Amino acid sequence: MSNVMLISVICLWGLVLLLLLSVGVLARQVGLLHRRIGPVGARMMNDGPPLNEKIAVMTVGDIAGRQIAIGGPNLRHRLLVFLSATCSSCEDLVPALRSIAKSDSATVEVIVIGLNGDERVNREFVKDHKLEHLTYIISADVGMTFKVMHPPYAVVLDREGVVRAKGLANHLEHLESLLNATELGEPSIESYMQQTMTELAAENVGSR
Repeated sequence: MSNVMLISVICLWGLVLLLLLSVGVLARQVGLLHRRIGPVGARMMNDGPPLNEKIAVMTVGDIAGRQIAIGGPNLRHRLLVFLSATCSSCEDLVPALRSIAKSDSATVEVIVIGLNGDERVNREFVKDHKLEHLTYIISADVGMTFKVMHPPYAVVLDREGVVRAKGLANHLEHLESLLNATELGEPSIESYMQQTMTELAAENVGSR
């Protein structure tokens, strides 16, 4: 191999190593940015019941024939997830429902409310997605009571039956943000972060 070719190979390998280093630095910066921004919570739209509203007790039947009470005191928080059996985004949310029902069962009761489709379609949806272990209610009336028009949508009721968080929910991160916001006493993760930033800014001004 001539000296010219050897120098060319060395230069190429040097360039490859430089590119790998650049990609590594970029990946680290993206990771740091993600950590600073924090999780993206569920978007709190105009849909849904007013925050801090106490929901009157209503009793409805689920597809298993049980009478389910929504609203009023409860031993656990209730995560009401409004879905449509004919909605592709709702199907994407199913793994998140199973995950929360398993990991947070001690503190959270997951209740799924099917807004659209007849009983056969909803039963097929439950069977296809293995949701038999969850409470599944078929009721457009419950959706109207909670002012939910656009599924998938989620509402969190605290142990007294008061609306503490709500928002569009397309994946696990959205549902977790609503539950976290409820524990923090905020309607959303974004409002909590905004309040925290405001307090930090006030402290910085006061310390000058």
